[in-house]
Amino acid sequence: MTKGLAPLACKTDKVDAKVLAELARLDLVPAIWLPSPEVRAERERARFRLHLVRHRSALKNRIHATLVTFGKPPPLPMKLETLVAF
Repeated sequence: MTKGLAPLACKTDKVDAKVLAELARLDLVPAIWLPSPEVRAERERARFRLHLVRHRSALKNRIHATLVTFGKPPPLPMKLETLVAF
């Protein structure tokens, strides 16, 4: 938005501050978008679910590695066990 309003050769904080002040004075600074509380809550749930899925995978990998270390066969995946049972 501010590109082209100040010469690139004299790019300093002072020049940037003047440009931003002028944009604010002319009401040309765009408003920021903030997600609604519902969207923020949904994002937080998605982040937490991802955390849980990664933690579950890490635990499965750790159990598998421990079993292999002690010479025990790792358990079959749940879906394959179901097929073998029939």
